[in-house]
Amino acid sequence: MTRLGDHPLRKKFYFPEYTPVFQYFFTDDQERLFVVTSEKGPSRQYISDVFNAEGVFIARAELGYYDLLKAFWEGNELGLKTKNGHLYFLREKPSGYKELVVSRMIWTK
Repeated sequence: MTRLGDHPLRKKFYFPEYTPVFQYFFTDDQERLFVVTSEKGPSRQYISDVFNAEGVFIARAELGYYDLLKAFWEGNELGLKTKNGHLYFLREKPSGYKELVVSRMIWTK
């Protein structure tokens, strides 16, 4: 497997020194907006800023480890879905097998 830094396409494009402010965004069935940032939390997982349906910031959360930029760069489908308070996404294990990760989201007031 070609490492991202050694990928032949990397020589054809300019890559800035700093990463973009956000990587990806998605909504859930309660119309909350999740903005996955490039910032990593204490457990090295990407942090998501969460906004309610009115656009008001309500939370910051580490939603699990998945490398969206790597998935996008390699042309893989992101495979990230939310439904009924659960977050579903695919990630590749070191062995090369795909793993479905299901996380339950618990909202407190």
